Amino acid sequence: MTIGASIFLLAVGLILALAVDVAPTAAGTVSIEWDVVGWILVCAGLLGLALSLYMGRRRVIYSDPAVPPTRTTTVIEDERYPPVP
Repeated sequence: MTIGASIFLLAVGLILALAVDVAPTAAGTVSIEWDVVGWILVCAGLLGLALSLYMGRRRVIYSDPAVPPTRTTTVIEDERYPPVP
């Protein structure tokens, strides 16, 4: 899960948990507890954000400053054009 998806889950979860107020149906029951769904999405977003940051940190490549970087340059001479003096 990426950081953007985690933030999206957090936002949707907080909206469902805190801003949505669902009235009971005529029978007096609520079919889905949207507050609980919102908090589950918040937990999933926090877990995804933590994992994204942890995995992103692991991708950083550390180089040893004592070892000089190796660079190779390939020169291809084109025989169609003579060198300019």
